[in-house]
Amino acid sequence: MTNPRKRKNFSKKTLADRFAFCGGRCEGQRVHEDGTKYRCDVVLVPGRWHGDHHNPDGLTGEPTFENCRCLCVDCHAVKTPVDQANIAKAVRVEAKNVGADKPHSKLSAGPKEPKRDAEKALAAIGPTAMQRRYGVAR
Repeated sequence: MTNPRKRKNFSKKTLADRFAFCGGRCEGQRVHEDGTKYRCDVVLVPGRWHGDHHNPDGLTGEPTFENCRCLCVDCHAVKTPVDQANIAKAVRVEAKNVGADKPHSKLSAGPKEPKRDAEKALAAIGPTAMQRRYGVAR
């Protein structure tokens, strides 16, 4: 049986085509302190960039040219934990939807009966087998 969550990497041709498409510059998104986004645009150096899935591999992202992004090491380091958290959440939601998740609290055995006095409980049950055999009375 094959693992359905096996990582699908980009082909060398896809990476080369995407590198040429981005002009050798990072396609990562950065955020200013005021919250506005801008393109990183760092010049990519051989061995210091990664082909990253825009739509993560664990979330139906295919290894296609359209889904590939060339990211500098810094942008990739920022994006990866976010992707991992989103993938983990999707796995948890999927497990919950099919009923395979673990319950978060212990299941109760039902409503508890009020505690009864031990003598009343024994009287209700009657003498035990040992009491009947040896004639021990209470």
